[in-house]
Amino acid sequence: MKRLCLILVFLLSLGYLAGCSDNAAGYTPDPAETTVPSSLPVSSDPPEMSGQERYWADYHYLWDLLENEYPGYHAAVTLTRKDFSVVRETYGERIANVTDDYAFSNVVRRCLREFQSAGHLGMIPISEYDKMWDDLQRQMEDGSLQPMNRTNFDCMKRPRAQHFYGRSSQYETPANASSSSNALGTNLSISLFPDNLMAYLSVKEMTKPYERSDGRELADFFRQIEAAGYKHCVIDIRGTSSGSDSYWLNAIVEPNLKGEIGWETYSLVKGEACTKYIQYAFDEPLYQISPISAFPLEQFPAMNKSVLEEFQFFYKKDRGLAREDGRYAPLFSGQFWILIDSGVYSTLETFAQFCRQTGFATLVGRPTSGGGGGIDPKVFSLPYTGICIKFDAESVLNPDGGFNGVVGTAPDILSPEGEDALNTCLNAIQKGRAS
Repeated sequence: MKRLCLILVFLLSLGYLAGCSDNAAGYTPDPAETTVPSSLPVSSDPPEMSGQERYWADYHYLWDLLENEYPGYHAAVTLTRKDFSVVRETYGERIANVTDDYAFSNVVRRCLREFQSAGHLGMIPISEYDKMWDDLQRQMEDGSLQPMNRTNFDCMKRPRAQHFYGRSSQYETPANASSSSNALGTNLSISLFPDNLMAYLSVKEMTKPYERSDGRELADFFRQIEAAGYKHCVIDIRGTSSGSDSYWLNAIVEPNLKGEIGWETYSLVKGEACTKYIQYAFDEPLYQISPISAFPLEQFPAMNKSVLEEFQFFYKKDRGLAREDGRYAPLFSGQFWILIDSGVYSTLETFAQFCRQTGFATLVGRPTSGGGGGIDPKVFSLPYTGICIKFDAESVLNPDGGFNGVVGTAPDILSPEGEDALNTCLNAIQKGRAS
């Protein structure tokens, strides 16, 4: 059976690691969160603090993270047009009325909402915490837990985090944990347009639970439209944000690869904890992170040089797809078209980026909302309440230097305002227009 090689090459160099800002209430931030640890973080908490001091300490610690680690700060300012010093002061004034951890969590949640989810920033709700816990626990038990995700799990396992989220101190998946493997509904919708030799495919979710079953169904679908002589396959991912890279790589790209392809992304990084997290993610030596002073600004016409001053590091990801045996026999040999809009975000944004850079498919519709091209968000646990927050550890750049989290990915063919992207695509096909 033909195998696909995913080649990941990282061109990086050593950079100086900057520290965090001043601390509140005499609290020294946990090294696992704010410095580059010599080993993986441990599941520990600082000594207890009583009264409102603990809320003030957590609040100042939160803003230390936002100002010194959160790479999406610039994107949030651009998107929201807000003065976040005012946001900090506004929500800080509400702490005087906080009497318990639940009330404080409301302050944290509403404060972070001011950033409008730029860079996946947000407080982790109980439902998401439980899902993440179960997923990471299973990975730990089967030996697939990566160092990057271990740092997140260690934060989540801290006693105060478990207490806040109602978890037992025993790190075990509940015996009655539900499984979605037998509860999947129809995820794919297919329509044929024989007059245009076009097949239409709508995918609700590109998530792992669907990957295996959808992969088989899609392989049959691609074979059938190839045998029927269809020349165009339109894949509709509008309004879709949830998913996994392995879905679109294994179920769509790999079966239809026509030759070796490559693409690259640059990411900007700030803060020691996020830098170390990226090191864990790629299991590469720290010297491969480059100082921002070495950033090739001349390659990025849309980049504002002053913005670079907010970051300490950058790194480049060179990636490629190729078959080991060098033989390519795509199930469908025609043209792929991908319909996108502002509802495309996160993992599906990565798919859009891939298509735009490699030419695997022509993008049609409206610009996406960005948030793709990076690794899983970094989890932080506030030291005294245990409240967990997350945000991307890097700020991904588009090929022209624009921040992907701000401008997203533009389509190859822009749909006029008010026109359905499918109609735009049909018009392009009928006119014989292809990228």
